[in-house]
Amino acid sequence: MCKLYNKVDGIAPIENLDNGIIPAETKLTITVDELAQQLNVSRATAYNLARRKDFYPAFRIGHRLIISKQALSRWLDDQTEVS
Repeated sequence: MCKLYNKVDGIAPIENLDNGIIPAETKLTITVDELAQQLNVSRATAYNLARRKDFYPAFRIGHRLIISKQALSRWLDDQTEVS
């Protein structure tokens, strides 16, 4: 069994499932398709956003675009601030 630590909330270690599937709440990143679902936009719009140079939550691992959940939350907060 693999132990996972939730560094964000400071919660004690949790046991991973025997089947090797990591629970969604422990994932640090999401895919562009998941970004589209969470923002309630089309897949094409999510890819256009993820490819923008000023969209800092997105980064590449090989050919895949990955989005940091923590950075996405900060980015959304930045977008909704009143000037």
